[in-house]
Amino acid sequence: MEEIIKSFGCNIHEAINNSASLLKVLENQKINRCTLSEMSKNIKLEDFEVMKKLGEGQFGNVLLVTDQSKQNFYALKCISKQETIKTKLEKHLLNEKQALSTVSSPFVMEFIRSFKDEHYIYFLTEFINGMELFDAIRVIGLLSSDQTMFYGAQLLHII
Repeated sequence: MEEIIKSFGCNIHEAINNSASLLKVLENQKINRCTLSEMSKNIKLEDFEVMKKLGEGQFGNVLLVTDQSKQNFYALKCISKQETIKTKLEKHLLNEKQALSTVSSPFVMEFIRSFKDEHYIYFLTEFINGMELFDAIRVIGLLSSDQTMFYGAQLLHII
């Protein structure tokens, strides 16, 4: 275990201290997630203001949006209905929505709700600043065996 922690650039004592801090953050996040879930029933797409584009995918964009109070940020995935139908990926999209709405883990962004209009389907999620693991691996290079086991364990924990 200590070797795994060292591979991430800290010693066992720092990891324990960081774990205690992380647990506090996750507890606060759990409280915030309960609020998001309650709020989701009453929100409309029009309640959000686009701040900037975070990324672009094959079927649409991911936007950083804020609520009317301008105190909370969210990610809004905008998926083109036309492209989804054209590539016959409707079932894939339904599976993605089901997976997002089913998973409840502090290690996965929280799915808040979906919207739709004439041209797009929207997935509103909590905003987490950072990269996806796949992109991070591209930047830092291949992971060591210990790092791979660590991230693999996190994925299994989610499932």
